[in-house]
Amino acid sequence: MQGEMFFTDIDGDVWQYELHTEPPEATYWVGYKLKLTDIKVITEADKETKARVRQEIYKDIQNVGSKG
Repeated sequence: MQGEMFFTDIDGDVWQYELHTEPPEATYWVGYKLKLTDIKVITEADKETKARVRQEIYKDIQNVGSKG
């Protein structure tokens, strides 16, 4: 994935993440339905925290895509 992506959670903590889609170019497809498993949290944290943050990022991306 090109570039760095960051997400700020409700507590104000900043998390770095990447999208890993299959195929990789699907990231740029308008009709691609992002899956929760496509999101990889890079910032160090325990497994449970990363799972929570990944869910928050997923919801945030879905909300952005539904507007407009």
